[in-house]
Amino acid sequence: MEKIALKLLKNMSELSFRTAVLSANSASSWIAHQAKEPQALQKLKK
Repeated sequence: MEKIALKLLKNMSELSFRTAVLSANSASSWIAHQAKEPQALQKLKK
């Protein structure tokens, strides 16, 4: 059971990291507002 939970958590963390990288490298879809990015997220930009 622990192996399954650990594998699931690893996959979720990889997915969230990749989503953060994509978010850092793209503009907001909102027309009227572009939110400020945290410093840690700006370090992920290419």
